Amino acid sequence: MQILTILKSTEKQANMTNLRPKLVYFFLYIRFLLVIILFNTSTSLVYSQYRDCSQIESVFSKLNALHYRPIQQLSVLDKRVHKLFIESLDPDGLIFTAADTSLLNKRLIFDDKDNKTACSFSDFSTAFYIEKLRRADSIITICLSSPLNFDENQSIATNSNTCYFTENVTELQTAWTKKLKLRILDRWANEINDSIPPNSQQIDSFYIRAKDYRNEISKSVHCHFNKMIDKCLNNNQYILDIFLNSLTHAFDPHSDYFNLADLQAFEDMLSSQSESFGISVMENEKNQIEISEINPNSLIFSTKLLEEGDIIQDIKIETDSDFDFSCSDIEEITKTLLTCKQNSIELKVRKKDGKQKTILLTKEKISSEQNKIQSYILSGDVKIGYIILPGFYTEFEDDSIPGCAHDLAEVILHLRQEKIEGLILDLSFNGGGSLQEAVELAGIFIDRGPISILEKQNGEFETIRDPNPGTMYDGPLTVLINKASASASEVLAGAFQDYKRALIIGGKSYGKASGQIILPSSGYGMYGLTSQGALKLTIEKIFRINGKTYQKQGIIPDIIFPDYTQLFYLGESDMDFALEGENQTKAANFTPLDLNLYSEIIAKSLKRQLSDSLFILKKIAIDSLDSLFHRPNEIILRPKNFLEQKQRISRMIEEAEKEDFSGENYDFKVKNDKFTSELLLYQKNLIFPNQFMLKSIQNNLFIRETYKITRDLIYSQK
Repeated sequence: MQILTILKSTEKQANMTNLRPKLVYFFLYIRFLLVIILFNTSTSLVYSQYRDCSQIESVFSKLNALHYRPIQQLSVLDKRVHKLFIESLDPDGLIFTAADTSLLNKRLIFDDKDNKTACSFSDFSTAFYIEKLRRADSIITICLSSPLNFDENQSIATNSNTCYFTENVTELQTAWTKKLKLRILDRWANEINDSIPPNSQQIDSFYIRAKDYRNEISKSVHCHFNKMIDKCLNNNQYILDIFLNSLTHAFDPHSDYFNLADLQAFEDMLSSQSESFGISVMENEKNQIEISEINPNSLIFSTKLLEEGDIIQDIKIETDSDFDFSCSDIEEITKTLLTCKQNSIELKVRKKDGKQKTILLTKEKISSEQNKIQSYILSGDVKIGYIILPGFYTEFEDDSIPGCAHDLAEVILHLRQEKIEGLILDLSFNGGGSLQEAVELAGIFIDRGPISILEKQNGEFETIRDPNPGTMYDGPLTVLINKASASASEVLAGAFQDYKRALIIGGKSYGKASGQIILPSSGYGMYGLTSQGALKLTIEKIFRINGKTYQKQGIIPDIIFPDYTQLFYLGESDMDFALEGENQTKAANFTPLDLNLYSEIIAKSLKRQLSDSLFILKKIAIDSLDSLFHRPNEIILRPKNFLEQKQRISRMIEEAEKEDFSGENYDFKVKNDKFTSELLLYQKNLIFPNQFMLKSIQNNLFIRETYKITRDLIYSQK
């Protein structure tokens, strides 16, 4: 892998995906309760103190020297690192007690003299963590040694963003009992038909199967704990990686420490091509690992040896002795498939007909569909182009491969040949990417001028401009955003809004207004460490060209839709130690377009939404979910109550997702442009995903209203 040069970038959020997520009813409601341990990134018990200290010192010195807002008081930094480190090790409060966290908090990490205390803290916390993992494993053995009582009136709290630690071991055992009950009830409920109200036959089936569920979960949980203890003992970087990430995140949530595997994954995320086995996996309702998607550009797709819906029973990786499929959760399996260094792995799968097959998968460089631009024609009273831009991708290793701005220009050229009268640019679920690509892309629609303003650590401001005169498309433009639109997406949407170049439509965006650099791993520290990873640092704050910030606030659309991502996606304001958003600077010198008809178009859309039954029902469902998710709530741990609550929430989410499949009142027909139609003649493997997308766009309530808004915009400019 070519070492990165210093790169200005904005990154996709870790809690986002560029794919349209299919909400999994109750799982989204209690997901954080069902993950037994979310041990993120890494440990080091048998690691030389010299090596630990050199890494910590290198990261610490770079943060102080280069970060946009270095932390001046070590006592403040100490408290932040303690909080993040402890919550990374135990996000659910099921490993440590309050007394344990107090003991960790009393050990000073940083002092005014040197950072040797940080080295000793890392050593101490590793041994301490192993001790508490073993204690939790013993507690689980006690909890599951006999049948759990599902008839008592016991409940578990939800909807808390704070990690609470029990006062003592007795309370910790009670917390584990509740969590294990929740796991067992959820395992059973996933096998129940949601459309049938709870009845005695269903409840009886729970008590019949409860022992099997208990044994299954016991095996899974013990396996996880044994694996984590082995990692702590044998992986000399594991806890240190967690500590370094806690240190960087103490400055802001977008500064990161990357080990080499994380760095490769980050590069792949911002690339339109990456090495991959060509499959995506998911955990199905029976807690099985299922192949959810096969990349149509991959070799395995063309062989037809694997199919979506195949159940993975085992994965063998010769060079990775630590990987054990039988006790790996979906997150670990996904990460392993993404970061595996071996070129081939062996999959054992069960086909839909029950037959078992062993298949050799080979890693290859294939197009990353999640980062590819897609374009369509919405043909009705007027012909409108529809473009999905899922990410601001670029190629780190090869400058000759064009980024998303170049690709978008080509797409617009094809659409102009189709005589489109307007354009919809969809930035929904676009988590960001290369800031440079965003600036170049803005120049396709805006004549030469400022795009954003950057504030540096020293208080100096720099105006980022589109250097190229002229535009490639100057017609009517609307832009879709939602809570999952972040970073570079917000730079673009904010510039369009300030110039009045486009109507911004959808839901409030994420609210990330900062820029990062990635420091190369070559010459990583003063001790010449060249293989310890890389550092992503926030070095600047981004302002709109009107002088205002969207940090924590997001981009507020001109026309707001009832948006379920406001419920299920975190925003910048939800993140610990995010940069504040109250700053304002002098506006850049720019001339907005003179479009006074926007207010009339906005009023027409609002009137349509208020009279559209689907919009009304969607808003009611989202408001109900919002009320449910943002107030303290209790899940009753009895079969009948649990199933009733699960089904109620499932119905509410179905209403929030509901689209119009009646086929009536369509104002347009979704079609492929000529370029895509010709491509499908030669690449037959793309036909099925293309048909799926055509249907999804046709039935999408928001796209249908956006078509009407764009049509109004076209008529207003004639």
